[in-house]
Amino acid sequence: MAWQVPKTDWAAADGVRDTDLNRIEGNILELYNTALIHNAVTVYVSPSGNDSTGDGTSARPYKTITKALQAIPRNLNGDTATISIAAGTYNESPVIKGFNGPLRLSLASSVSIKSLTVDGCVVLHTGSMLTLAPTSTGATGLLIQNGATWVSLADITVSAGAKGIAVQYGSKMSASGIVNIHDTTAIGLDVRSASMADIYNIKGTGNALAIASSGGSIISYTLMSISGTTRTFTTDGGRIYSGAQISVASY
Repeated sequence: MAWQVPKTDWAAADGVRDTDLNRIEGNILELYNTALIHNAVTVYVSPSGNDSTGDGTSARPYKTITKALQAIPRNLNGDTATISIAAGTYNESPVIKGFNGPLRLSLASSVSIKSLTVDGCVVLHTGSMLTLAPTSTGATGLLIQNGATWVSLADITVSAGAKGIAVQYGSKMSASGIVNIHDTTAIGLDVRSASMADIYNIKGTGNALAIASSGGSIISYTLMSISGTTRTFTTDGGRIYSGAQISVASY
């Protein structure tokens, strides 16, 4: 339904007709449908872009992922917003928070950033490998928290920092590729506070503690070659599973 010129002179002698109300209803529907279309956006980012003069298009990309996040509507109405990230190094630590629809990080080629926080949102990582390299000794490479969901269909590498990946406070992580975590000073993969992590292949060396599950959390993996001074640790109902598991109720 196309936009219709609404009635503006409500004091006219002809009064209010059914067609006037139909125009109002039709215009409300048109505005709603337009909002849905506009929220299904793709924003482009490149190391050669510009946050001031760019507009987030492929021809004029932004320079930072943080700027791209600011340009995306928080209310996605169920649509998916995509951030298309060109290859390169981004000297930033983006925080993905406050979106009510899924975000897709589409990596054209290998991308490196300092760290990433996903707070209460759903994020899908596709394309090429994401490398996280925290510059602070107390930082976490990938922090997934407060009911967030992270799904990786491509490889992840995390180097240095206190923790490589932390999944906490009722959050979930799924990774179908290789997750390589190395040289962390605290924990390579830390899953806690009723959270879950399902990783196909986790590897890496030089960690203080390789993987840890606590507070009723679950880690499952198919392949594991990650090492640390301590390889695995569970406490307070935390569980770590290798391969397929079958649970049978007790009677």
